[in-house]
Amino acid sequence: MITPELHLQTAFRIGIDGQIVGTREPRAARGPRFCLVRGITSCAWAVRRDTPIQIARELVQIVADEPPALDLRAPPVYAHRYRSLIDGDIETGPALHFPLALAEPNDVAFVDDLLDTFPAGLRTKSQGECPSRQLKRTQAP
Repeated sequence: MITPELHLQTAFRIGIDGQIVGTREPRAARGPRFCLVRGITSCAWAVRRDTPIQIARELVQIVADEPPALDLRAPPVYAHRYRSLIDGDIETGPALHFPLALAEPNDVAFVDDLLDTFPAGLRTKSQGECPSRQLKRTQAP
């Protein structure tokens, strides 16, 4: 299960002081000044390392009272206070959205074995040298 804490740790590099150091992309950015991740049972948050100490303290005081979200599309209870402290816009809503159903693809082929597609000099019969030989095709239930 993805928790707010796990989402926060996955999205950002968090320092030992609990502050956002940057994003986790290959070309990392500083990250947001403040991030609140809400779930239905808990919330997690972090403040970016270069946020002025007084603003960071106020954000932490306010966010400590933020309740978990019953509706993830609804803005946080204290959204207006966060916005005024970070002096900017805030984004709300689910970080990820998965559709209830996916259309069945009709133009996809499963490749059972890639060995025959390799140039002759690269072909091997060794099980350990050809990862495709280790794949097992499973049927959906």
